[in-house]
Amino acid sequence: MVAAKPRARVPYISDLKLSSIYVSKSGGYTPFTVTVTNPTQKDFPSIYLKGELKSQNEQPPLPATAFLAYCPYGNGIVPRGDCTMSNGITGGATLAPGPGTYTLRVLQQQSDGTMLVLDSKTVDVILRQY
Repeated sequence: MVAAKPRARVPYISDLKLSSIYVSKSGGYTPFTVTVTNPTQKDFPSIYLKGELKSQNEQPPLPATAFLAYCPYGNGIVPRGDCTMSNGITGGATLAPGPGTYTLRVLQQQSDGTMLVLDSKTVDVILRQY
């Protein structure tokens, strides 16, 4: 018998859809839609979403997305249920062209200013010059 995975008690990424698997290295913009689900009965404050691009040649990842959650207001609060937001990936000119990954993280700012990672989702992309 397989034990059921415990239910998340913090907001998590339930869906991430990129408009294209191709991401420009030269300052382009690839739109995406993300749904963050809050499975609890309380609002979660101070939620940020940050993404990074990574090529497959061992270069360090580059920041590609950063925004405060808006559900529906840009105040960083994720209420219970689903919160769908749109944003985009900006390219990383120093990354090598070819296969790569985009990782989006849900972060909560703590009282001491540090950021706690609540969840992340990684999708395959193709980095190209255009």
